[in-house]
Amino acid sequence: MPFYLIALIIFLIYFKTLNYHYVIDDYVRREGYLWNVPKEGQNPTFYDTKPTKKYRLFMIGMHIVNTFLIYTLWGWQGALLFAVHPMSVWGVAWVTGNYYATTAYFTLISYFFITQILNPFGLMAGAIFFLCALNSTADAMSFPFLFLMTGNWLGCITFLPLIYFMNGKRWVTGFGTRKEIVKGKQVDIISWDWRRPFFMTKVMARYIETFFFPRKFYFFGPWAERIRESKAEWDFYHAPNKEFWISLLICFATFISGMMIHPTATLWFFVLMGIHSQFTVLGQPFAQRYLYLPQVGLCVVVGTLFINNPAIIYALAGFYVCRSFTVLPNWQHQEDLLLNETTMHPERGSGHSAIAQYYISRKKLIEYPPWKINEISSHMRRAAILQPENWVISMNFCAYLVMIGKIDEAIAANERTIMLMEKYATEREKPGIPGAVKQLEWLKNLRVEAKRQAKLAQKANDRRKGKK
Repeated sequence: MPFYLIALIIFLIYFKTLNYHYVIDDYVRREGYLWNVPKEGQNPTFYDTKPTKKYRLFMIGMHIVNTFLIYTLWGWQGALLFAVHPMSVWGVAWVTGNYYATTAYFTLISYFFITQILNPFGLMAGAIFFLCALNSTADAMSFPFLFLMTGNWLGCITFLPLIYFMNGKRWVTGFGTRKEIVKGKQVDIISWDWRRPFFMTKVMARYIETFFFPRKFYFFGPWAERIRESKAEWDFYHAPNKEFWISLLICFATFISGMMIHPTATLWFFVLMGIHSQFTVLGQPFAQRYLYLPQVGLCVVVGTLFINNPAIIYALAGFYVCRSFTVLPNWQHQEDLLLNETTMHPERGSGHSAIAQYYISRKKLIEYPPWKINEISSHMRRAAILQPENWVISMNFCAYLVMIGKIDEAIAANERTIMLMEKYATEREKPGIPGAVKQLEWLKNLRVEAKRQAKLAQKANDRRKGKK
């Protein structure tokens, strides 16, 4: 298949994204990513804005370029599957996700220079492009080990930029930020566990399953979500139970069959996916968006398997196109993205809280009809039932009560929120987490201020009732 046809298919799939709005997974934007975390949430008007069409075209173009590099290195079969696979949507339709596409570009071109231009210039260029990849996201950190495992000793020059990066401010600051986020949770109590390979096997199996059977699409799944906060969940996911043995079978079968079909592509997946295998439990345990770069390997393996049966490749590509069209509408607007979370995982309380928080934050911009207020109430109350001890949900519930004018209930909810926050901070203080004592002091001051604000709100409410 000529490449221009693959490029045309990509453009036709993603053409509709030219009019999509900004969407974000958190309530903070990612400028200065891994350097700092903004203290204030995003202005609600932000969600009504859109990237320029030129930037959207750049994002689509980046995916086309990545596909072209795969086409050049390994042929049209794997390139076509990568071009249309629904797991590629995260890198093309989401502005922040385009960082993953950028990392993939620099990693692929680094591999091209090192393996195709066999001279000092090629090695130097490959090392430089790999350093660029590291400075876009950390997804490519395990890339040098690919050369080590394939016996390409010249490619091991990439260890030099890796060492340089890991001693630089970006990595040190970013890793420190991640550690601060999870301080006081289960990961701090058990920083390493001899059972960790059981958990890592389960994580890798889920990525393999998601690639071959892309059924649900979401940002935050409930799988292992509370592993750092609940010892019971920590023990369950680290246990050699039935899920582990099934996961081990999936990983073993994929690795052995892949090595028989295309060893380099198989190692590409397992090595580059390894950075997200949770050997250190930081960040989200499992996220579909992390598949963008590693899935290149599996696409090439499948493409090579059916290299003499193009009809099967076309059939798979057609299925993937349909799935991509299914997931793309979720990226049209922040509301669509958050509603999809509640549809995919209705049992996840924080998902219902997130969509309610989105609506509440826009109350000053939109006059909601009664049915919309009922919808917000449904999400907020469901979240409170599903996760009653979550102080963030309790805080959002308080804001909801203020929005509908139930000041007395809001004051009581506010007291409960502060109690839950103090409980959380106290639990952090027990294992001697740095900053926990300071946080407790801050919460005590917050309680005093909250009571003052509650009295003012109560007086305002009494005056309003008096006027009526």
